[in-house]
Amino acid sequence: MNLRHIVVATATMWFGSPVQAQPVWLTDQFLDAIRQVESGGNNNAVSPKGAAGPYQFMPATWAEWGGGYPFEMASDPQIARAACKRYYIWIDATITKWQGHPATRDQCCGAYNAGVGTLRRVKYDTRKLPIESVQYVNKVNIQIRKQEAHGRAVEAGNN
Repeated sequence: MNLRHIVVATATMWFGSPVQAQPVWLTDQFLDAIRQVESGGNNNAVSPKGAAGPYQFMPATWAEWGGGYPFEMASDPQIARAACKRYYIWIDATITKWQGHPATRDQCCGAYNAGVGTLRRVKYDTRKLPIESVQYVNKVNIQIRKQEAHGRAVEAGNN
């Protein structure tokens, strides 16, 4: 049994079905912000460490969450987005289980960057994550605020 099967089984046990396990903050807007921060929206981005695609998956992470697709498919925006979503659902469920109450968006975002084990070691305090991860969480939140401001500007222009 791999990690993906455990997540589905755990989500089913906790929430009745895996579909209901998606946290409320895991929105298209959030995934767009992650994509922008990870790759600047470049589907073909490759980091010096070997992370690839719009969500910058490492090969081992992709092997677990890439839905059975080969690593080359990490550059496909739809497949990578679905993998990112699955991974965030697992991160959320794992942190929620470990700390005994719902995980926050910032905790999950920090864990996406630093790893769930690192977040656990700092007792779920995102301010105590490595500075790179603290900055990552801040960049994602700034990107979300930019998207919200842009949405309000578009709405105002349509009134």
